[in-house]
Amino acid sequence: IRYHSIFRSRYTNPRKDKFLQSLEADIKQFRGDIMLDHFKFYEKSAAEYRNLYVGNIKKAKVVFSTYYDTPSKHIEAYEFFNIEARKRNKTKLIVVSSLLYLLIGLAMTWFIAMPIFQNYVTFSWQFIAMVIGIIVYFFFFGKLTQGLENRNNLVQNTSSILALLLAISTLKKNNRVAYAFLDAGCLNDGGLDRLKEETSAKIYHLDSIGSKQKLYLLSHADNVYHLISAQKVSETYQLTVDDLKTNELNENNMNQALAIIEKVSKEVSK
Repeated sequence: IRYHSIFRSRYTNPRKDKFLQSLEADIKQFRGDIMLDHFKFYEKSAAEYRNLYVGNIKKAKVVFSTYYDTPSKHIEAYEFFNIEARKRNKTKLIVVSSLLYLLIGLAMTWFIAMPIFQNYVTFSWQFIAMVIGIIVYFFFFGKLTQGLENRNNLVQNTSSILALLLAISTLKKNNRVAYAFLDAGCLNDGGLDRLKEETSAKIYHLDSIGSKQKLYLLSHADNVYHLISAQKVSETYQLTVDDLKTNELNENNMNQALAIIEKVSKEVSK
């Protein structure tokens, strides 16, 4: 309920901050070795991002990670490992919705605003109401051009967050094992890149494991393994929009993910 309902959207910085506060409070019931890492993509960038680490990522032999931010609305399948496809997917919806919004605005201007401005004095309630309406219109237009936040995020990526929380709360503490909750996973994998800079450990990165699709453990470069649930389409791995909209977790995938985390944790402790 907490992470699928109360903190279901983690698209803006204020929402991400509230989520991190709640996440830290929950983890402190089991662990006290928590660190919040602030970073920027570029030195002069105004935007700041935050990774939350549980355990010592410098000394760990393995780190289990996932991203906690949530995506904007999109109209095409989610393609794993393809940052450019994510950008195109987001841009298409922004362009289409912005054009429709502009057409609605033009129609309102022509048929409603212009007659009011021509036939009513400046301080009439009709004139003032129309000015307020225009201000509200452009406020929402600004929001639209930045992308509308998606509010149905159980699969991407609350399911993976729940899997890591379950592991933290049920598995015995191991100094060779750490956990990481990463920022910017829906943007450009900036949080994962930051983690790779901060640790030499083997990384198991979870993404959208709770869908109805098959679970895959894929080996990539830089000592990173990706645990995902997806449809394999040609040489790509994808989740359809319907897959992402589901409100039920795949319990089999969740149990398999926890079993993999437990198995790997035991292997590095030998």
